[in-house]
Amino acid sequence: MIEWNPALAVHIPVIDEQHRLLAERANLLLHALSTSSPELITNTFGYFEAFIQDHFRTEEELLVKSGKIDSPYAQKHMAAHETFLCEFRTFRESLSSPDMNPAQVDAFSRWILAWYQAHIEHDDIRLGEFLRSPE
Repeated sequence: MIEWNPALAVHIPVIDEQHRLLAERANLLLHALSTSSPELITNTFGYFEAFIQDHFRTEEELLVKSGKIDSPYAQKHMAAHETFLCEFRTFRESLSSPDMNPAQVDAFSRWILAWYQAHIEHDDIRLGEFLRSPE
């Protein structure tokens, strides 16, 4: 189970709220996978992907508004978003297959948990600092 807690705050309210909701949606996705219901899995993957794209768009819009979008850090951060989406879609394809197996679900569960922690604890806390810095 993925949990948001105040130690993960980036101190940008919209991002902190999205991170809290992201944990909820990831948990819904993990629950859907445990049901083995193809329709529920497909719908929940779509729901999660739409939300994560909105989250990434929010971060990128904040970078644009800050005037820092062209910095090497911002470019690296946005590239990490694309990497996540590619990996996520690969998992989505394999887990939407009738041949899905428990090992694949376990691999996805470990991957999404590790990504969530790393994304917030490292990438987005740094993003918050970067956006709040005067230069």
